[in-house]
Amino acid sequence: MTTLKDWPVIAGQIERRPALSSHVEFAQQYGNLRAGRPVVLTGVPIPPTCAERLTDEGLRRSLGDVMLPVMVAAEGQFATGKGPWDPSKFRILEMTFSEYLDRLHGRRSDPILAKGERCYIYQCPPDRLGPLLEDLPTSPLIPPEACVINRYAWIGEGTITVAHYDTEENFLLQLRGKKRVLLFSPADHDYLYFNRNGTVHDRHTRVDFTKVDEQQFPDFRKARAYETILEPGDMLYIPVCWLHHIETVTFGVSVNTWWMTPDLLRIHQAFDTLCGEIDAGVRPEVQRMCLQVMQDRILNPINP
Repeated sequence: MTTLKDWPVIAGQIERRPALSSHVEFAQQYGNLRAGRPVVLTGVPIPPTCAERLTDEGLRRSLGDVMLPVMVAAEGQFATGKGPWDPSKFRILEMTFSEYLDRLHGRRSDPILAKGERCYIYQCPPDRLGPLLEDLPTSPLIPPEACVINRYAWIGEGTITVAHYDTEENFLLQLRGKKRVLLFSPADHDYLYFNRNGTVHDRHTRVDFTKVDEQQFPDFRKARAYETILEPGDMLYIPVCWLHHIETVTFGVSVNTWWMTPDLLRIHQAFDTLCGEIDAGVRPEVQRMCLQVMQDRILNPINP
């Protein structure tokens, strides 16, 4: 076995460039279904009041006694989605932010699941965080006609989000600390060994990136990963269906926004209509077909 850090799939670094000011320019160069590609937009402005609340003192002042949903992972790797999870490996419970910090930094001797567990304020709705992010605007690069699906905050250190893909467009904005992100193109899905169709986590790879099993997953070496380190003011665009593996390198706070253009929304609606009578076990595969094939018919209809 070998770790991904030494694995030959690291193909290159994700493009970095100063933040764009126009959603039209962004859509033309990056955020379109036909030729969408990831990019890190640097220098995204963070309101000074928000940055002040993100300091250690500001966090404790804003959130100290606030009860928040915290995910605990026995092995430090966090699943995504709504579960179910193995209760011996994952659990979500409510605790105050102060208790969360104590557990995060090893100041509690009573583990919830296992010694060495990690805690993560994971996919938390910003409205649960009081004033912390109240003046952080939604990105102006999201087209005005787009549908914003969800916006979530992530606060943690020393965690790994298991590699998976989403079926919406995604902006991940780093507000404090550092994250390491690996992205894989949908063109490499066949090499990424997803969980069985119809399961809760069927958009997740079965490959453990911390100790890749070469015998069990021999084709994984054919996949190509693109890497970046996110720092405060960096916003990563993760196109729909791009697999992403995320590590919190230092204690950090980030916010992601999932959104759909009208074209992508039409694809999802076509998928829902098509799958109305289809067995749940094949729905994910049909969804991938909708996203990868039907987009051509929707965006370039054939005239009779």
